[in-house]
Amino acid sequence: MENRAVIITGGGGFVGRHLIAELQATKAFDRIIVFDRNMADFGPGVESYALDITDIESKKELIRKVQPTWVIHLAAIAGVGFSIEHPDITRTINVFGTKSLLETTISASPATKFLVISSADIYGAVSSDPIPELSLASARPRNPYAESKLEMEALIEKEFNDRCIRVRPFPHVGPGQQKGFVTADFASQIAAIEAGTSEPIISVGNLTAVRDFSDVRDVVRAYRLLLERGVVGEAYHVASGVGRSIESVLTSLLAMSRVAIRTELDQSRMRPSDTPTVVGNAEKLKAATGWNPAIPFEQTLADVLNDWRNRK
Repeated sequence: MENRAVIITGGGGFVGRHLIAELQATKAFDRIIVFDRNMADFGPGVESYALDITDIESKKELIRKVQPTWVIHLAAIAGVGFSIEHPDITRTINVFGTKSLLETTISASPATKFLVISSADIYGAVSSDPIPELSLASARPRNPYAESKLEMEALIEKEFNDRCIRVRPFPHVGPGQQKGFVTADFASQIAAIEAGTSEPIISVGNLTAVRDFSDVRDVVRAYRLLLERGVVGEAYHVASGVGRSIESVLTSLLAMSRVAIRTELDQSRMRPSDTPTVVGNAEKLKAATGWNPAIPFEQTLADVLNDWRNRK
């Protein structure tokens, strides 16, 4: 990918920072440009610009000058809880923000292609286990976040499919993730207890749900490989193919704790729309790119916990 530029929207977030590190380590692009709501210093070799994704028109001239080979679209409202409280904001950013990004970029840089990050949440309670790449007509989203991602994908299929690769990642975790996601919530509580700033009790929600967790560093490697070998117009899963109960994740983290901790049910953490089991099939991604998960899950959990210990 010599002499190519990439724009990453939402590059200051959890996934974006890992993606930048992956692209830099592999020298995938000569120029990396980040658009994010909050300005940040990403170190040498990364240009960053403050941008609300709903105001992409303000960066049209920059896009025209850069002529990016790819735009990797990460910017989104990603929290299910937030989406339930603010469905209109979620739809505005996830659907109309994406539409504006695609239209503005294509008008300024007609050859640019897009890697657009959707979510496996669009499927809702499907019967397949593991879940293959299903048509949008099969999706049954169960919260406003998932609904917005489904609407975003439908928009792409209708108007922009010849420019986009869509990715439906299953849950991904790792160091740097903020609270509001289950492993980060558990690890942050354990770190606070170890530091003596919290009582030795962890508040938990539904522990019976089974999820397919991948390490974020494996996920961004999949994104890079899709830029190289993915097929425009297609949708791909990024998934480990292994289902793990939330209870097993908590048990593993508690086994790494330096102090004794007990658990306590918190009804506020229970989501009525929880889907019991969500496990993905990533064979299409593997066939296209040769990708496979590389980081053991126990290592992922240890890195997450150590990250939160270092924040205290």
